[in-house]
Amino acid sequence: MRVRPAWPPPPTWLSGASTSLSSEAGGQVGASIAKWGHVRVFSPWRYNIDAAARRLLNGAGWQAPDDDWLPTGAEIIEDYLAPLAKVLGDRVRVNARVSAITRLGFDRVRTNGRQDVPFLIRLENGEELYAWAIIDASGTYTTPNVLGASGLPAHGEADVAALIDHALPDVPGRIALFSVADKAAAPLAAVALAQAVGYGWVIGAVASACAIAAFGLLAYHRL
Repeated sequence: MRVRPAWPPPPTWLSGASTSLSSEAGGQVGASIAKWGHVRVFSPWRYNIDAAARRLLNGAGWQAPDDDWLPTGAEIIEDYLAPLAKVLGDRVRVNARVSAITRLGFDRVRTNGRQDVPFLIRLENGEELYAWAIIDASGTYTTPNVLGASGLPAHGEADVAALIDHALPDVPGRIALFSVADKAAAPLAAVALAQAVGYGWVIGAVASACAIAAFGLLAYHRL
């Protein structure tokens, strides 16, 4: 016969109506997706929207996207996850990183009756929650593989960690961060450099080339 441990007793609310809670480790819904928001996925909307979520959203007057459209990560958040989080209200919590999961009243060496008690979930801030079922959807994006072989970091990898992009960097987006003023300053810098080294006859040519390059980049990123 399976017997629940006498201490500590399961919280009384666990025997009542079931509810759900989503704990998002990041500061927004879909925090990891936001990091590759510039990337377009290879499956259309029809395969990216859960049926139960669609029913909830339809009940809230949601405007569904085109089923055949291939969304970007940013569109998945804006057109699906953010509206769904709004419908779910306080059942979705951000900045709620889970640090440990165990069984209530059981340590690592006790097994008999373990399946009869709820899970104990400890958050990074020390708060503890209880649940009968858990879905771990944390993924691997924030814990990428190391660059070295055999599962070990390459020598010196930790020293240059801030310079390593493990997956899907937004290279065009980073270029676009340069303002029009930054691009306009390039010809002026070229003029000043040419004057400093005494090559007055190349000033016009270098300035013109830089101006063409700057406006070319600007036009490219506006397309």
